[in-house]
Amino acid sequence: RFDNPVANGAAANAVLGQADFTSYSSGATASTMTSPSDCRIDNDGRLYVSDGGNHRILVFNNAASKANGAAADYVLGQPDFTTYASSCTQSTFYGPAGIEIGSDNKVLVADVYNNRVLQFASSSPLPVELVSFTAVTTAKKVEIRWRTATEVNNAGFAIEKAIGKSNTWEHVGFVEGHGTTNAPQSYTFTDKAGAGSFQYRLKQIDRDGKFEYSKEVEVAVVALPASFALSQNYPNPFNPSTVIGYSIASTSHVALRVYDMLGREVAVLVNRQMEPGNYTATFDASRIASGVYFYKLEAGNFSDVKRLNIMK
Repeated sequence: RFDNPVANGAAANAVLGQADFTSYSSGATASTMTSPSDCRIDNDGRLYVSDGGNHRILVFNNAASKANGAAADYVLGQPDFTTYASSCTQSTFYGPAGIEIGSDNKVLVADVYNNRVLQFASSSPLPVELVSFTAVTTAKKVEIRWRTATEVNNAGFAIEKAIGKSNTWEHVGFVEGHGTTNAPQSYTFTDKAGAGSFQYRLKQIDRDGKFEYSKEVEVAVVALPASFALSQNYPNPFNPSTVIGYSIASTSHVALRVYDMLGREVAVLVNRQMEPGNYTATFDASRIASGVYFYKLEAGNFSDVKRLNIMK
């Protein structure tokens, strides 16, 4: 690249395809080429380089500011930066050579050995395919999860939140993207939201500063219990099943068991580590005889026992 050369023999200001001005090796990576033959710049400052030996077109965003050996931002004709196979499909080349760019940013590529010219629409849309976006609550936190199928020129995702149904959004975090990749990617972000109803959305930002919003997801965070508690089962008496409610005030190992009148264990409903929250457990007594039984909750230093009645 020559920045405003005004004299014979002026030195170049930057080089793409090599790490410095004295290297000349070929390669098939995001920052190397094999026999480049043509290049054009579109109205948004993107540089398209015909990398004929690798059967692809390399695209550099903001080409005028790229440093020596800078990596391309994305590639046409190949699924990634290290593949260099030739073929004849809607998205591949065999010896691409000349490039032309129209006033509407449509790109025309002479695909020499396939005896054709391929036209590509303007590259301005954001090239990140979001395939899922969900929010789940854990204690006083909301965990945001999303996945992408492909990414091109992706700088990352800003996470925004609104309270209730309001349209007032606040920035709560940022997760860096994977740039350009055809491999599926998974992301998570945890927000300390507190109790209430919230909306979340993603602001996907590309490396040119362009951005696009995802659809919103809604989530309700229930206030955490202030103390441990064991509720009376309902219905009671019952046949054949009943529901037992209980509250966990802090992260604890929780055990909920059912005993007969002689203290013999007849069922284990819960036996695991649990986060704070309000929970229910269903007791199915279809194979247990009628009579009076007891159920006991143990969580940390808390313990409580209540009676239930199976009536068949």
